[in-house]
Amino acid sequence: MKDWLGFLESYGIPLRLGKYGPSASEEDKKVLKTAVANIGSDAAAILPDSMVIEFQQVAQASGASEVFSRMVEWIDRQISKAVLGQTATTEGTPGKLGNEASQEAVRQDIIAADARQLANTLNRDLIRPYIDINYGPQAVYPRVMITLPEKEDVTALAANLEKLVPLGLKVSASEVRTKLGLSEPAKEADLLSVSTTPAQASATNRAQGKGYSCSACSNRAINRNQPDDIEVLAEEMLTDWEPQMTRITDPIIEAIKKVEDYDQLRALLPQLLDKADVKKLTDSLAKAGLMAYGTGVEGQE
Repeated sequence: MKDWLGFLESYGIPLRLGKYGPSASEEDKKVLKTAVANIGSDAAAILPDSMVIEFQQVAQASGASEVFSRMVEWIDRQISKAVLGQTATTEGTPGKLGNEASQEAVRQDIIAADARQLANTLNRDLIRPYIDINYGPQAVYPRVMITLPEKEDVTALAANLEKLVPLGLKVSASEVRTKLGLSEPAKEADLLSVSTTPAQASATNRAQGKGYSCSACSNRAINRNQPDDIEVLAEEMLTDWEPQMTRITDPIIEAIKKVEDYDQLRALLPQLLDKADVKKLTDSLAKAGLMAYGTGVEGQE
């Protein structure tokens, strides 16, 4: 650094050359030397006609005028590194792969180091004296810890969830919202939802037209814990199975109460089955079969 500054000083300031005649006295020589030494700062001198001051400019190579600006830029970078720990925020290089990201990591390291030092200062100068004054010396003292929230890679998180959730990974929605920086939605908030494709909308309309509401028909299962269309259909059809079966089972239960042994009941079963009202159950099974067939055909398409 010292040699660099010395070079710039010698290189940038022209050589001041004082010339005196053969008849110059020692006093004249002293006056000339003083003038040559001070002319750089004073830019003014008084000399007799027999004395001359010449400025000898050092020959400059190509780009020599940039050496001073390079020196200033280098000093600026060192100050930025000393204060900020990086230069990306002051003079980042656009298009340089990894430049901004790497220097951002350095900045985070400095912030973390500052947080640790601040916590140590609070523990040493505030927490421990407070405990000693109010409760006396302790074997173990409470400590203040300043933690920094880690920046989440949202793109990587979304990609991992897209791959792992369909495989059965159970993830808490609140935890995902925390990582994304989102709050819990209010009850009457306008929520975002997955757009329905024409095929899914058609399936939903057909399902509702058949007499049941299939809210999952428009959105396919995103993991194994969610039922598919057939499971939803089966659940819907089983909601009223008891009234349908009662018309068949009630006569049989009454017959069981009246007979005395199994042979008598066995003899009555053909008559009971012939008189059983199975129309409602048959219609329900036919409707379920038709819906299941339609769902399967749509899935193949």
